[in-house]
Amino acid sequence: MHAVGVEFNPKAVESFWQANQLEPESRDVAGKKHFRASNTELWQCDFFELSIKDTGVFDVIFDRAALIALPEQLRQQYANHLQNFLTTDGVLLVVTMDYEPNEMSGPPFYVSLDELQELFSEATITELDRHTIIESHPRWQELQLSWLDEIVYEIRFN
Repeated sequence: MHAVGVEFNPKAVESFWQANQLEPESRDVAGKKHFRASNTELWQCDFFELSIKDTGVFDVIFDRAALIALPEQLRQQYANHLQNFLTTDGVLLVVTMDYEPNEMSGPPFYVSLDELQELFSEATITELDRHTIIESHPRWQELQLSWLDEIVYEIRFN
């Protein structure tokens, strides 16, 4: 398996390589930093500046925390750009967080199933997994949220 990631934060990129005990080769590609080690590539750049000319297209894309980190006004642009990287029958896996929106303003921002259906209107969206994470981090406990669930959605385009 070959994995390609995109990260804007240089410290997060460095932490990734350290945590995985890898020494990547690096190069600059039109103002974007490209790292490669073993079967992993990582682009350090603004996602909106990345193109399929840089990466190619993918059968599966996993959005771990990008969509829920974006303010509402950037989400449609992000969704449209993300779809460019999928093959015709590709699958998008998106992680969101479900909580009482009035109790936290984000990030992570609240992205509902209804909003996902608006962002990806040509797709079938299925909830694959949901589990509570309120006890998993001191920050969530400090906020005194009523609940906090992490949800994984599968998005298939028709």
